[in-house]
Amino acid sequence: MTDIKRRIDLGHMRTTSKNSLAQALRAAIRESGLSMRQVSLRTGLGYQSVWGFLAGGDLALRNASRIAELLGLELRPVGRKRKDG
Repeated sequence: MTDIKRRIDLGHMRTTSKNSLAQALRAAIRESGLSMRQVSLRTGLGYQSVWGFLAGGDLALRNASRIAELLGLELRPVGRKRKDG
């Protein structure tokens, strides 16, 4: 990973946005070279939670934020475009 803080846009939190967020976090964990145990210890999340997430399970947004922070990523919401009328 580079020293530049990467950003992951959360979008409107539709299923596709959640999937995109999960995929981006999984890829970032793998790219970091950190073990599941290291991610667990450094974020305070249970090992089973990290393992389950990497195996394709769900992760609460607050826990995704912890992982993102560990990896130097910034999660931020993206505003929805308004339709007039």
